[in-house]
Amino acid sequence: MTMLEAALAWAARGFRVFPLRAGTKDQPLFEGWQHFATTDPVQIATWWSDPFGIVSPEHNIGCVTTGMVVVDADPKKDGLASAFGRLALGLDTLIVRTPSGGLHFYFNGPDSANSVGLLAPGVDVRSHNGYVLAPGSRRADGAYTLEVDE
Repeated sequence: MTMLEAALAWAARGFRVFPLRAGTKDQPLFEGWQHFATTDPVQIATWWSDPFGIVSPEHNIGCVTTGMVVVDADPKKDGLASAFGRLALGLDTLIVRTPSGGLHFYFNGPDSANSVGLLAPGVDVRSHNGYVLAPGSRRADGAYTLEVDE
């Protein structure tokens, strides 16, 4: 699956997407990504096939988390133990595996504050004006993949 196909597939599920520099997770391609992210297939196709070379077909896929809550469990900081133990998160929601072996748990819910490690050790929260990488995105250490499709 190409990055464009992956972006279109994620957008078709209702997730607003935008491009990040290829191979990165923290370099949105443009300022204002929170406002420009979209589910519009025409805009998405333009971003991932720009003839001017501003946007590359290999750019990663950002997913805006405004209007939802994504819990990010990092295995290097005991986040998986925190997620399944202390927070008692289960496998009954949409889950994306990160290249490091972490998990992004997607939940419907009101906007919350973005945080790093405040909920539990190794657990970050992405919500209002935050983002995570969508499945299909790649870094040097691997790809983001859909783990549980609930």
